[in-house]
Amino acid sequence: MKKSKLMYVLPLVIAAILISGDAFTKLINYTLTNRAWDVPGPGVTTRKDCSQCHTDVTPVTNDSIKRIFTFGTGQKSYLPDTDYKIKFKFKSNYSVGFSSTVLKNDSNKMVGTITPDDTSETKVFFHSASGRYYINHRVGTPTGGEKEYEYKWRSPAKGTGSVTFYFSSLTSNDDTTSLNDTTYLNAYVITEGSSVGGSEISMPKAVTVFPNPANDRININFINSASVKTSVTLYSIDGKQVITLLNENLNAGEQNLSFDLSGKVKPGIYFIRVNNENLNSVQKILFY
Repeated sequence: MKKSKLMYVLPLVIAAILISGDAFTKLINYTLTNRAWDVPGPGVTTRKDCSQCHTDVTPVTNDSIKRIFTFGTGQKSYLPDTDYKIKFKFKSNYSVGFSSTVLKNDSNKMVGTITPDDTSETKVFFHSASGRYYINHRVGTPTGGEKEYEYKWRSPAKGTGSVTFYFSSLTSNDDTTSLNDTTYLNAYVITEGSSVGGSEISMPKAVTVFPNPANDRININFINSASVKTSVTLYSIDGKQVITLLNENLNAGEQNLSFDLSGKVKPGIYFIRVNNENLNSVQKILFY
């Protein structure tokens, strides 16, 4: 009798182990074959994300509450040929995972170099058809409702322009199946920058400074997409701040500013920086 019971029980135990093991493998390794959410490009005819396998839930796009992206120390621009730490934090009490790549905005080609910080947490995979590398998760157990992944990105050469970090990520409901899990699609644009005054700034955007060369008066023209506090600052060629010309709220629309710098600057090369939450531009100007 005992032997008969054991014969019935063992298959159930073995089946339970196999089911759990299979579900765990899917969660840990699904990004080995599925690529990150991104845009079509050379060699890419189809797009895959977590929802290809984890079904029955519509993907959440650009969630900023349960998915937190940090580039470097919080910059919105990159310097060419520079190493940056990338952080992607999950807010979840259940198992999580992700896949990510970086594409050049005007061509959708993969740019820069991705390197894992911890190979027990992440791994890089190469997709030969597109020529893209993807960094994918290998483990995903949150602690205290949070899980953060880190990896390194070496920025591309000067002149590459704006890039976008694409993330396809998953929060499992830990029910040992791939059904009814929540998938997320997040994208973050990072502009190419340069360095002035010891800070990182984005490349010029639709700002006109004239005349150039200038004698004592300069005019600055640009368009504000919204009413926002704006600063206009003059820097010397060695990056030192010379004078703040403006630091106040400007209305939305076209801006035509004029500044008299008589007796305030010596002849030489300077930089004019126009900065607000929507615009970050630097223009070189010569005073004679």
